[in-house]
Amino acid sequence: MIEQLLSGFTSSAQGKSAVEVLTKRGLPADQIQKILGEAVPAAQSALSKKAAATGSKEPELGLFDVMGGHPGQAFLIGAMTSILQGEGFTEAAKDGAISVVGSHVSEVIASRVGLDRQIAGWVGAAIAPFLVSYAYEKLSGEPSVQRKHGKPLSQDEVVKILTDKRAAETKKALANPESPAAQKIIAEQRGKIAAKAEHQAIQQAIAAGKPVPGQKPQPAPTKTTTPAKPTTKK
Repeated sequence: MIEQLLSGFTSSAQGKSAVEVLTKRGLPADQIQKILGEAVPAAQSALSKKAAATGSKEPELGLFDVMGGHPGQAFLIGAMTSILQGEGFTEAAKDGAISVVGSHVSEVIASRVGLDRQIAGWVGAAIAPFLVSYAYEKLSGEPSVQRKHGKPLSQDEVVKILTDKRAAETKKALANPESPAAQKIIAEQRGKIAAKAEHQAIQQAIAAGKPVPGQKPQPAPTKTTTPAKPTTKK
């Protein structure tokens, strides 16, 4: 099963999201197809070696454990969401299987697709979470995995893990208000507060029948006058 772990990736939701990320980066469609053509087997090779290195009699279970078990599901979702939103790479994308896959993919596409090493490094890091997430999804359905871990996390459980993680990261960043991370969080919070206040002001103005704040008044319609008919002399 391990040898076929990434079969079907390019047509999956994760594969389409990976294409979206690369497209936003400005890479042409034909180059993206070449990248994925090399990246998928490279990632497959890296995951197979990672599974073998666990020494488990059930390599699927060993690899799933390396990915963090079921809690790893939330971190993978967090990593993919972060990258899709252009927020950069989360800590989840720098550790474990994702890091191994990203590094190997970067090396392969740099040599075979002809990308600059810096760009290849970015591409490998960007698509690795999507490759690993797809592999994780397939592993989570394996009998050996379900015997040990049970069913995957529910959506509510995933949301709670991500919310708690984000709250912990925010608290840690705000402990040093002058840090770039804290300044970014403060700016985001101010932006949300301002947007909420603006929305409320607009709703109140509409309810009261008053001009909407910040909206330019529409010019009054010009009256069209019908030219007087010329009088005819009798």
